[in-house]
Amino acid sequence: MDKAIGGYYEIEKLSVGRGFPQQDGAFLNTGRNCLEYILTSIGNIKKAYLPYYTCIVVLEPFEKLGIPYEFYSLDEELHIKEEIQVNDNECIVYNNYFGIMDEYVCALFQKYGNKLIVDAAQALYAKRPKGLNIFYSPRKFVGLSDSGVAFVENGKNVEQYPIDDSSERMSHLFLRKEKGASAGYELFKENTDKLIMNPIRRLSVITSDLMSHIDFDEVKERRNANFAYLHKHLQGSNKLHIPALDTFECPMVYPYWTSNKSLKSFLISHAVFVATYWPNVYDWTTPEMLEHEFADNLLAIPCDQRYDSADMQRIIDLVHA
Repeated sequence: MDKAIGGYYEIEKLSVGRGFPQQDGAFLNTGRNCLEYILTSIGNIKKAYLPYYTCIVVLEPFEKLGIPYEFYSLDEELHIKEEIQVNDNECIVYNNYFGIMDEYVCALFQKYGNKLIVDAAQALYAKRPKGLNIFYSPRKFVGLSDSGVAFVENGKNVEQYPIDDSSERMSHLFLRKEKGASAGYELFKENTDKLIMNPIRRLSVITSDLMSHIDFDEVKERRNANFAYLHKHLQGSNKLHIPALDTFECPMVYPYWTSNKSLKSFLISHAVFVATYWPNVYDWTTPEMLEHEFADNLLAIPCDQRYDSADMQRIIDLVHA
């Protein structure tokens, strides 16, 4: 049986922790709660602009706080398609897609200033210009059951929130480590569902301790090496323009836009687990919209720290099969 590539994480290899990139933020239990924390810290937001191409959980804070929102479209380079006038007491949320849009985020910050909120769930290592409202989700990069880090000017005192308990959300991490990807998948889904509409809490003691024993420098180095290897061999057939590799810090996955509509299922059938970003996009868009095409055919190819160049070559061979 082929080695499984991609999918949810197992418990991370523990070592002397180093290199966590976002040390001085507000450490909370989830990325979506980091967004809620930013929104409440800013206060008095009357309307938000959100991308069609985003995860449904991003809506949670806006619905909890009763903030109206309007969707906007992207172009083929993952840039905002049309000019958006963001007025006072409004905000615009933009995703640092796949962790490769660092340079564009900086351009948007120059344009929108503190009206911009960056969803960096896929860009853990992206640097923060001073004053940028941004949140990160470490669990998207390493084997954690929960975690989020928020940055906002004049943020609320996090001490007002209770400490979370993640002990009942970690079973899938251990099962994958000991018994493989399929063994813990159902528990992974169950544990992820437990995060839905969870109140804001501070990072749990267990998650905090685990994060302190992860070598984030090594994680970054391996991811960048794997991404570069994939890009060298796949850029010729990739319909998505990838920014120059020195313009972003560290990717979450390798985004590969293909015309081969059966490639996703083919890769999954060969134990390369390619996630769909995001199923809710089908409900929000029509088949003619670019975001619908992205959800179908922009594949999130794994390139994380669990794998090496031999694994990347196996993926390349499958893509070219």
